[in-house]
Amino acid sequence: MSATTSSASSSTGQKRKAVTGAPLLISKRANATESSSSASSLSEPVRVIQFPLSDVPATLQTDTTCDDKNEQDEHEHASLSENTAYDPFFDLTHENVLEKLLHPMKKAEFMEKHWARHPLVIASPPGTRARFEGLRRALFDLNVEEMMNASPSEQYFVWIRSKVDDKCDSFPVDEVASALSCMRGGCSLYFRAPQFLADQLCKGVSGDLGMNFAARFSNGDTRAEIETFVASAGHETGWHFDFQENFTIQLKGSKTWYFVDSGIQHPVRGHTPHYNESARTLETQLKVHSLQTPGFSFDPKMQSERERAVTLRAGDVLYHPAGIYHRVVCEEDSISINLSLVATTWADLVSSSVRQLMWTQSKWRAPFTADSFESAHGTLQNILGEVCQTIQSLDPQEILPNSWFLPRQFVRPLLVDLSDEQLSSLPLVVRRNPLGVLVRGSIDEALNAANSMQEDDDELDFDDEDDDDDDENDEGDDLVDQDEATVQDQDEDQAKGKSDVSMLLGDDQQAEDGDGDDHDHHTEGGSTAEDDLCFVFHHSFGDTNDNLESGVRVLLHAPARYAPLLERLYALPLGTEVSIDPLDHLATEAYSVSEVRSVLCTLLDVGYLSPVLIAPL
Repeated sequence: MSATTSSASSSTGQKRKAVTGAPLLISKRANATESSSSASSLSEPVRVIQFPLSDVPATLQTDTTCDDKNEQDEHEHASLSENTAYDPFFDLTHENVLEKLLHPMKKAEFMEKHWARHPLVIASPPGTRARFEGLRRALFDLNVEEMMNASPSEQYFVWIRSKVDDKCDSFPVDEVASALSCMRGGCSLYFRAPQFLADQLCKGVSGDLGMNFAARFSNGDTRAEIETFVASAGHETGWHFDFQENFTIQLKGSKTWYFVDSGIQHPVRGHTPHYNESARTLETQLKVHSLQTPGFSFDPKMQSERERAVTLRAGDVLYHPAGIYHRVVCEEDSISINLSLVATTWADLVSSSVRQLMWTQSKWRAPFTADSFESAHGTLQNILGEVCQTIQSLDPQEILPNSWFLPRQFVRPLLVDLSDEQLSSLPLVVRRNPLGVLVRGSIDEALNAANSMQEDDDELDFDDEDDDDDDENDEGDDLVDQDEATVQDQDEDQAKGKSDVSMLLGDDQQAEDGDGDDHDHHTEGGSTAEDDLCFVFHHSFGDTNDNLESGVRVLLHAPARYAPLLERLYALPLGTEVSIDPLDHLATEAYSVSEVRSVLCTLLDVGYLSPVLIAPL
């Protein structure tokens, strides 16, 4: 089952897509984008990599099947358990999904030569059973009716070619029966795949690519989706490009894809002239693409000599980058799914921060008023100079603190158990992050959240290495790993309202402060859990949406006696630099030096404070 390359021409419809931008990629070893600055180029045929026949289990190397299906399944499972590269059941887990989709190509080569640049096909070996049999089974053996019933789509879209202008029209239907009737009449269908597939596959691929938090909304929902295309023989989609990064898995039948350069990399919008869009929609697409390529336009009649073609058959995988023109022709009835990956962009991250910074000054929040263009230009000149200075003073850790890499809505104790070495390695000088704020929160919410929170380990998996999150005493653990372990290990204590200060003071000191009884129901000094306090850390809420949703929201749970200390710290003016040593004077009879420094470590870790001068170890 192999893919073939060729050249040709044709046209018509595809799907509607929403708005996004260039993805933000982050690895554990280098906080930088891994894509080049040059747009995709198709000077050569689409690259096709053959899946090695030697990696295919023996039971799948022919098209013959066992008479007994149970016996067939046992043979397949025996072979597949010894060969994970061809394991058709990999798609039901989020582990190493990208590696298995791309096998035998390594991730490093893919990122260097193909990501955001060139299409790539991984073709199944000829003469073998197709890959992704497990995926087909998960999709009800490709029974379209059952697939639609399991779809989270509220409506199903039917595609039909217009006899007037040969473009693609679509219309929604609410009932599965109506959509199936249209399909039997020769129409094609588009709907979302079951959510469990998106939760596993999209999460896995996004994580493997280094998108991490950028692939999810702040509430944890994935930004990506998996689309199902049920196309009839003869169906065509005309020239267009998408704004998403795409991985297409061909499950049944065949399709020929044709590609042409657009000159646009990481598009903010797609370009869909094949679709019966309104003139205003196409105008919006053209104006944003003209920012990168002045005079942007596309004439498919002029592209025939430049187009490159490749045919997908069942078991093949196609990666096609955002911003590359393509059209698709179905030679036979076809079923495929497409992973459409979307992520927060660098522009989103920085522009949100700049907008929030401008809210800190009343003169920048003031409504626009001007007596003349000259006075308006003068005011803007002053604002631009001041804003540029403010932006240059920002540290990358203030825009992107550690808390972005954890579940972005979670609860954690104010005090954590730190080693003497960690306490002594606090920065000598810290400053209040101008992009973060602390506000009073609900202790009931903090207790309930601590009781119900489920750890999401994969938010921390930046590469293929295993993280030992449970060993919170490893000297090499960074604060992000320690936060995760601390939250997991202390959920029960938080839910009962137990004071975290005992971890720092030890049993002897605890005995001096109280009788030590009823710690399941009382906090330090005899106060109940209801007397505890909750402060909420908010970061990055300068996005253009009107609900001021925070990029990060962390509930900090602490005994009530820490209120004066927190109020002193959360009242620090934005951007204020302070030395750690003077803060030690807060260590009075109420707080030990270790307690004060533990609180500072927590505020540094979530991003409320940022280091200015680091003490040598």
